[in-house]
Amino acid sequence: MKNPTPQEIGEKIIEVSGLDIYKNTRHNNLVEHRALMCYLMRDKLLMRWCQISRFFVSKGKAMHHSTAMHLVEMYPLYKRDDTSLSELEDSFFFDSKMRDAYTDDTVDEMKYLENKYEKLEQKYLKMRGQLANIL
Repeated sequence: MKNPTPQEIGEKIIEVSGLDIYKNTRHNNLVEHRALMCYLMRDKLLMRWCQISRFFVSKGKAMHHSTAMHLVEMYPLYKRDDTSLSELEDSFFFDSKMRDAYTDDTVDEMKYLENKYEKLEQKYLKMRGQLANIL
């Protein structure tokens, strides 16, 4: 599927896996497929954490933005242990031009990466200062 919307991603995951990823349960298989969904929405559609959680809430799944963050963080581990997740992930195709999932506006990828770098650098400097204070 090329350049899918969040709705289309969810429908495809449900269709292929046979799992209701919006069900309010923590069964491993559902959690792993939700992680795939969150990963695609964050990494490929550039959705913000709160946008991801609101999307799930709109589908009846209770979710906080921190839950979405945790799912994306854990996704590489889930994918390593379950090759069907990789196969499902590979069934989605995204243009090299990044787009905002809600406005469909083209995102300036260089500006996006520069902002990401600046935030990481600030985090690094803060942690470096904390370490210096400890020592």
